[in-house]
Amino acid sequence: MSKKDDVDKEAEVIFPDAVVSVERALLIIELLTESESGMTLTEVAMALAVNKAIASKLLQTLEKCEYIFRHGNNFLLTNKINNLSVRQLDQQRLLEQATAALKPVADSTGELVRMALVERERIGWVLGFQGQAHVFRLGLALDSHIHLHALATGRAWLSTLPFEKALELMRRDGLTRFNKYTIVDPKELRRMHAEEARQGYSVTYEEIEIGVCGVAAPIMVDLPGQGPVCVGAASIAAPSVRMDRAALHAAAPLIVAATRRIGRLWPLRDGEASITQRRHPAA
Repeated sequence: MSKKDDVDKEAEVIFPDAVVSVERALLIIELLTESESGMTLTEVAMALAVNKAIASKLLQTLEKCEYIFRHGNNFLLTNKINNLSVRQLDQQRLLEQATAALKPVADSTGELVRMALVERERIGWVLGFQGQAHVFRLGLALDSHIHLHALATGRAWLSTLPFEKALELMRRDGLTRFNKYTIVDPKELRRMHAEEARQGYSVTYEEIEIGVCGVAAPIMVDLPGQGPVCVGAASIAAPSVRMDRAALHAAAPLIVAATRRIGRLWPLRDGEASITQRRHPAA
């Protein structure tokens, strides 16, 4: 028995629920990284020790997902793998720099500070810091959903879009009325959208949950010749017993300054932001 066979059997013991088809697809990617001219269907089938029908289905799946492309009879890797790697490296460096901008805000306010990134038409948490000044603190909850209409972070992002587009995204996300303070009326949402776009930050007060409030600002990246692009948002969240509306507005310059710093440090590649969403004038 070869050393490779020993390794394969050991892997089967450690990972008994591994999916063979996924393993084979990943092996195809590994094989293609070592082949400058690509591989034919026959070569892939032989390398995997499977019949051509199975190899063809695997190749079609990878082609559908844009990991490979055809050139004549050969299959080659696209740049998607490389792009994912570069994005990951960009993001790691970015998060280190974002930490330098956001942690002082958490330290100075004693409250929860988080950052979310925009990917296509969605936004999600990627980073958070909990201030240590108070015994009662909000949880980081970086896996929680960002309700676009009721969280300052979601509204900060939407304030960079035309209102009709923002409303479309809010409706798609679900205009849930969480309590009596949740705003779902389109006319009121339009008014707030215009106000938030004008002032450069968003404030929510007990709209998502009684006793919780927040202030957030968009992270804008200025692309040469293209104008500002929103790539995410950062926020301060606090119990409403510690921060009233006036305190939230007073804290806004802190988070705005932090997001501007992050925007200036944002990694650009070939004149584009790694994760982008173009800014439009408020409608």
